[in-house]
Amino acid sequence: MDFETGELHKEGLVIPFGKGIELACNRTEGDSHFKNERLRLDFRVSAIQRKISVDWPEFHGGRGIQADITLTCPLGYESMTVSIPIGSKRFFYNRKIACLPAEGTIQYGDHTEMMNPQTCHGLLDRERGVWEYQSFWNWASSSGFLPDGRTIGMNLGCGFGDLRKAGLT
Repeated sequence: MDFETGELHKEGLVIPFGKGIELACNRTEGDSHFKNERLRLDFRVSAIQRKISVDWPEFHGGRGIQADITLTCPLGYESMTVSIPIGSKRFFYNRKIACLPAEGTIQYGDHTEMMNPQTCHGLLDRERGVWEYQSFWNWASSSGFLPDGRTIGMNLGCGFGDLRKAGLT
């Protein structure tokens, strides 16, 4: 989204059967990768950092997008975890960590944004589940700074799972 011009561009890829995707077995170790003829994504995990690298030269008609971002996640950092039933045989598990100091660069076309951990945050959102064929929900997340320098994170969601079975209604 270009806030100055109002231009919005969304683009996605359909990856049949997850071809080319390599996922780490757990959230604390191992790297995840995806590569095909159009795009390369790397997610590298260390004890307190997540490094994200993107190279998508043909994004938005050839403008391209490249990113190298490091999110720092100190041991013991607060997170939110939820597990909700979906119907009688399905589930949704999610762990989110907000307010992670972010550092690195994002380049879109000929414009480069530098990220400084004193002013930029990232969010880790790890999900697992067995969803219904047609699923829909609303989700929003925000991270920011309070006037005294402390961070604040917020997560809002609705429309997924069976809250009656989770004892939440």
